[in-house]
Amino acid sequence: MTRLSPGVLNSEGRDFAEVFRDFAEWCGEDVEYCTWGSMDLTQLQLNIRYHGIANPYPYPFLYYDVQKLYGLFVEDSKAQMSLEHAAQRMGIAEEKSFHRAINDAEYTARILAMLDADFWKELVSVDYFRPPLSREEEIRLKFRRYDKFVSMVFPDR
Repeated sequence: MTRLSPGVLNSEGRDFAEVFRDFAEWCGEDVEYCTWGSMDLTQLQLNIRYHGIANPYPYPFLYYDVQKLYGLFVEDSKAQMSLEHAAQRMGIAEEKSFHRAINDAEYTARILAMLDADFWKELVSVDYFRPPLSREEEIRLKFRRYDKFVSMVFPDR
């Protein structure tokens, strides 16, 4: 395998549909998604749509935004902190470079493991890639500290 410099795409890579199928199989049925921020799942679903794959995720698609959880429980803030800042603050040694998907996933998992699950386990986030299209699809979540409501899409907004 040829080693590529950062930012160079490998034109000999596997087809997205094949890789996604392997990823979904690896995840299994009983899976909970955790991301650093809200955009990774949006990008994944954009790629799913682009490649003509049926979206396999439940509706609503709930996940854990570790960036948000870190901010709430460590920084006591809703400000968005970088993954590198959070890792440093949590005392995680920088053994691998940041801004590489597999490395960032590992750092994110390590940070989540250091947070108290009794507090964050109920604080799911809602992915907005597929917004409610009708009143029946509207999302209502009740948490200990607050409620969340995601209304249907209105054409004149």
